[in-house]
Amino acid sequence: MDYETPDELNEFLQEVVNNPFHKHTNTEAWEREVIKKDGYYHTTEIVKKGRADFNAGFKGLTPHDLVIIYCYYYMQMHIVSSFHVFKKSESLLKDYILTPSKNIVFIDFGCGPLTSGVALAWYYGELDDKKQQDFHYIGIDNCEAMIRKAREISVRPGWIDCTFDFLKCYKSHDYILELLDIYLSSGKYQDYLIVLNYSYLFASSTLDVSNLAELVKKILNTYKTHKICLLYQNPTPKDLNTKWEQFKSFIPELSTEVVDKEEKLRYRNTTGKIKSGKLEFTEINYLYFETLVR
Repeated sequence: MDYETPDELNEFLQEVVNNPFHKHTNTEAWEREVIKKDGYYHTTEIVKKGRADFNAGFKGLTPHDLVIIYCYYYMQMHIVSSFHVFKKSESLLKDYILTPSKNIVFIDFGCGPLTSGVALAWYYGELDDKKQQDFHYIGIDNCEAMIRKAREISVRPGWIDCTFDFLKCYKSHDYILELLDIYLSSGKYQDYLIVLNYSYLFASSTLDVSNLAELVKKILNTYKTHKICLLYQNPTPKDLNTKWEQFKSFIPELSTEVVDKEEKLRYRNTTGKIKSGKLEFTEINYLYFETLVR
C-alpha cells in the first residue's frame, strides 16, 4: 500500500525534522560523525536503527543530536506505519472519533518525539477534515531528549483541544492511573476508548515486560466500564518480537482483533533519503502489527 503524507504534514516535517538536521550548528562531533559520514552510518552506527541508548550520546554527539538524526531518518516512516495501523484498526477507533459523546485517551509507551500523536492527528483529519482534535495524550519515554522534542511539538499551533502529559518512565503506575482518572472523570464525554500504543517499543533490549504487563492489568482491572484496545507494531524478525509474545501471555483477557505479520508499505519520502532532488517512495518491509481488545 502506498501513502502520500498531506501537504500540511510535509510542511510540519520540514520545520521539525529537516531544518534541525540540515541547519544544525556545525560542532566538531557533528562534522566528524554526521557531515563526513553517510546515511548508512547514521542509521546503523549512531542511532542503531532506533535502538540506541539515546540518553548516552555517541562519540561527542549529545542526546539532542541523536534525536535530530533519529527524526530525520525514522519519524516520517513511523508516522506512516502508525497511520496505517490506525486505518486497519478503524472498526475500533472510528466511532470514538466521530461520535460527539465519545472520546479517546491515548497512552503512548515509548512515545519518542510524539510520532504516534502526529499520526493520530493525521488520522482524525483523514476521517473528517472538520473534526476537532480533542484526544487526551499521555506520552511515556525514558529519554529526556525525546520528551523535550515531544513537548516542543505538542505546543505547536493546530492541536486545538488536545491535552498532553509526558512521563519519563511507566514504573510509577499510580501516577498514570491518576492521570487517567482526571481524564475519565471530566464529565465531558459519556464513553471513552483507552488506547495503549506500543510503536517499536518491544524491540528494546532493556524493556521490563513483567512490569509493563502489571501496569496493563491494573488499567484493565481499574477501568472495567471502558473499552480498551492495545495497538502494537514492530519489524517482523522473530527475535524482535519475543518479548511481545511473552507480554501477551500475561494478559489473556485481551483478544486479537487485527493482525498482519508481513505487511508491506511504501510512502513518498520527504525526509532523510531524498535522491537526485526527487521525492522517492521508501519501502517499509514486513511490518508486524496487531490490535488487541477487551
